Amino acid sequence: MDALPRDFYMKKDEIATIGIFSTIYAIIRVVPLFPIIGTQASFPLSDVLVPLLGMILEPKIAFLSITLGTFISFVLGKPPIFLGLDFAPAALAAFCVGKTLKNEKLQPSLLFLLAILFYFIYPNSLPFIEVSSIPIPYMYLHIVALLLIIFYPFNKFIYSVKRRQVLISVFLLVFACTMIQHAIGTDIFLVVFGNVLGKISSEAWPIIWKTCFYLYHIERIAISSLSFLITIPTLAILRKRKLR
Repeated sequence: MDALPRDFYMKKDEIATIGIFSTIYAIIRVVPLFPIIGTQASFPLSDVLVPLLGMILEPKIAFLSITLGTFISFVLGKPPIFLGLDFAPAALAAFCVGKTLKNEKLQPSLLFLLAILFYFIYPNSLPFIEVSSIPIPYMYLHIVALLLIIFYPFNKFIYSVKRRQVLISVFLLVFACTMIQHAIGTDIFLVVFGNVLGKISSEAWPIIWKTCFYLYHIERIAISSLSFLITIPTLAILRKRKLR
């Protein structure tokens, strides 16, 4: 009997990888992390895994693993918040991380830029928040993260032999990933809860955005820090195994 083509085995490996990581992601996604303002739901603990999956998996594998894992989590008891689009923020963020590490920055940069612009022009958003009478862009940290994606040489420094460069670069990429996820999630939140479901009135939106502005800094730093603490030892273990 002729041997099966090599592509067949590669596809089997990809399917197995997606199966393993989607299951892990789904189980952790059931655990709540922080409440989502304006809803009765919470951000899932699985958010801390998103940057790691983007770094260790191929972009399409990371995207599919998170997408499938999200739908499995629905079966496990984590109800959908965004009409089934719950997978999009994390899956797209992981995809962007993978592409960025490959130094293929066009797609991540465009996607992130569009997510930021969408918020600025969409009705019911609050593009600027006044802090001590100074208007500050609601998504100013997202803009910082976008600039990191465009200009920072992640593919060079994350694989550096210099520990300090690696640590700084991993944290910056983890931070950028959480901000991509937050930008996309914010846009979906606007559309679903504002227009499709109509659960939030026009009068309530400014209060929500002002509250979120002061809270998302704490939330994103906490998620980035937890993700960093998980990602660094995992990458170190994988690097040691590869060297062997």
